[in-house]
Amino acid sequence: MPLDALHIKIVASELNETLVGGRIDKITAPSFGAVRFAIYANHKTHGLYISINPENTHIRLTAGERQELSSVPVFITHLKKHLIGASIERIDCIDNERIINIEFLAKSELGVLKKFTLVAELMGKHSNLILLNDMGKIQESFKHIPLDLSSKRQVLPGLPYVLAPPQEDKINPFDVDALITILSEFEGESLSSFLQKRVFGLAPSSIKEIIYTAFGKQSPIVLNKKNQELLTSAFTNFANPTNHLPVFSKNDFYFRPYLHLTESQENPTKTATLLEAIDGFYGNKSEKAKFNLEARRLSQIVKTALNRSEKRLAILLERQVEAENADDNKIKGELLIANLYKITKNNTKIEVDNYYTDPVSKMIIELTSDISPSKQAESYFKKYRKAKKTLEALVPQLEQTRSEIEYLESVANAIETAEILDDLSYISEELANEGLGNQTKQTTKNSKKKDKQKPKTDREILVASAKRTEFMGYIILTGKNNLQNDALVKTASPEDIWLHPKDFHGSHTVIINPKKIMPSDKVLEFAGGVCAKHSKAKLSETVPIDYTFIKFVSKPKGSKAGKVTYTNQKTIWIKPE
Repeated sequence: MPLDALHIKIVASELNETLVGGRIDKITAPSFGAVRFAIYANHKTHGLYISINPENTHIRLTAGERQELSSVPVFITHLKKHLIGASIERIDCIDNERIINIEFLAKSELGVLKKFTLVAELMGKHSNLILLNDMGKIQESFKHIPLDLSSKRQVLPGLPYVLAPPQEDKINPFDVDALITILSEFEGESLSSFLQKRVFGLAPSSIKEIIYTAFGKQSPIVLNKKNQELLTSAFTNFANPTNHLPVFSKNDFYFRPYLHLTESQENPTKTATLLEAIDGFYGNKSEKAKFNLEARRLSQIVKTALNRSEKRLAILLERQVEAENADDNKIKGELLIANLYKITKNNTKIEVDNYYTDPVSKMIIELTSDISPSKQAESYFKKYRKAKKTLEALVPQLEQTRSEIEYLESVANAIETAEILDDLSYISEELANEGLGNQTKQTTKNSKKKDKQKPKTDREILVASAKRTEFMGYIILTGKNNLQNDALVKTASPEDIWLHPKDFHGSHTVIINPKKIMPSDKVLEFAGGVCAKHSKAKLSETVPIDYTFIKFVSKPKGSKAGKVTYTNQKTIWIKPE
């Protein structure tokens, strides 16, 4: 992340302009290692979010991150005690350090004004939040650093606050004389690697940008006097930027577009301030983290249910095989009846001709001495009748279990192809309706009445949130979950075109067809490509796609979400697009 000293300097300036004079209304701990201040300033409430998480160190203004940990860290509790109701007097930074100081003026319980300073040391794994009193001593800190952890600097309540010792063998890159001295030591290795080892306060991407500004794509292997002057000038200009054009992408954020990254950045978003760029980047990152967390949760629910259904199917199939083999009992019973005259009192078995095979074969039937042959024959018939009933009962159970597995596999595919958090929320609702997950469907009279009153509106919302594509004047809608799939089928017109992967789980795709005639092959192929991309077979070279008019698509009564039957279809083979 490029949250280096230069970016910190700009952030501190923007925070000072926005928050000075503001009042602290609320302090929360959204996650471990993070604190959020709700600050009322300039007739508006701002959310100041500071994270010292080593993998996520940053500071920003955000409207999000409003949740709070169930167990609040001691340091956050200390901040609540002393800073709620306080006003912000000043925000600044320490030159060429990744440290922001926020000065507060607060009233004690006795009404006495007291000054506090929150020091945010944003230094990756060495990050810390430290609250100082008006004497410059440590009131409390998020991380305590005793002597046994560091002999150079201790951070403990009651001790005077001192800066972390400077990094050995590194210089301030904006000290021109010191910079010229180390540049004279360059011996032809990678220039960016050399500078990263010798200067502090700048991120690797910022160092590469300075080199690019000085020399373009071709970094010199020798630093003659002219090259030293170019590089020194580039450092000086970089330290005093005259134009802030903040941008962020899915990979990073910068106070201005970094020219050496222009080709690798995908459509960077421009913002008015660096704080907005940081919030945009981390907001997306937070949304992605929430998306991944929810996707894992839903996947685990589906996996557990799928394993349960597959085990049930295996048991049912085993019982089916046993029941199908029960025809032997009927044959034994009938052959015993036919050969009663041959059986004597002391027989333990009898060999008979089995007329049910072609050619006729011999069969040995075991006999029990304490049961009469006729009763033994009847017991074989009884076992047969029981197996027959079992077999009849297994048919709907097998059908239901296979349907459940097919449904769960379709949900698993929907989770896999989901793109945003809203997609997952619909899947979560769908699973809750099926009694899966932590949520349960409301079944009260009022909720049932509400469901009956608003099905049309609900369907319209679902259809509106489906994936929308336009091609050659046609609107193509693709469901991203089974609820949307059902909504698309129910709201589509009879002459609209319905597409679905043949023999694969996937989304339902509908071509809105006001012309009421079959669209051209190009339109069908394009829509088929979209449909294939949202299927289980999306990584295949080609995917068979069935298509037909919506009027030939129907939903079986009582079937699960997303389940339909269809006729009059044709099939095209399409490459996922």
